[in-house]
Amino acid sequence: MSAVLGAGYKQTEVGVIPEDWRLDTVQQFIDEGFIVGHLDGNHGELYPRSEEFKSHGVSYIGANDFAIGTVAFNRCKFLAPERAAKFRKGVAKDGDVLFAHNATVGPVAMLKTTEPFVILSTTATYFRCDLDKLNNLYLNAALQSQHFVGQYQAVMAQSTRFQVPITTQRKLSLVVPPLPERHWQSTCATSARVPSSRPSLFV
Repeated sequence: MSAVLGAGYKQTEVGVIPEDWRLDTVQQFIDEGFIVGHLDGNHGELYPRSEEFKSHGVSYIGANDFAIGTVAFNRCKFLAPERAAKFRKGVAKDGDVLFAHNATVGPVAMLKTTEPFVILSTTATYFRCDLDKLNNLYLNAALQSQHFVGQYQAVMAQSTRFQVPITTQRKLSLVVPPLPERHWQSTCATSARVPSSRPSLFV
């Protein structure tokens, strides 16, 4: 016998959530402008050669440069500004949420930089939020949630490749509460103190 839902709650594939919370794909949130940028560093013919990397310049960031939820800029490579200006994909900015999707899969980092932009390698994807619709701190926590991790792990279990391509990422779903709740939820998720009165998707 199924449990009787309390008023204001609904049953979904991720469990019981409040009626005003949404469960939709990344693609749907892109289509509705919650996520206004979602690209990886697949540079094709623009991929830099080893001799083009410098000791300083514009940061070139890969998954191995993620460190405890942020970017360790002292570990990353650099490109001359004029070379970096040629890139059209994987150009990330301050406040973007970074997701490691290739070889090293899963780590998430909040990009905090005073640089106008950085360049991502083929191992990383950026998510850019419209902050009037989606709190980037909330998204940062959601990409590390049990729900999101379980989805991409299931995808990788059916493939010989240890990666989650950007097209696959857009098919994965996110649980998104109304904006005021997102501010509350991101704080609780970060501190791992989610009150029992709210459904926890971050365990």
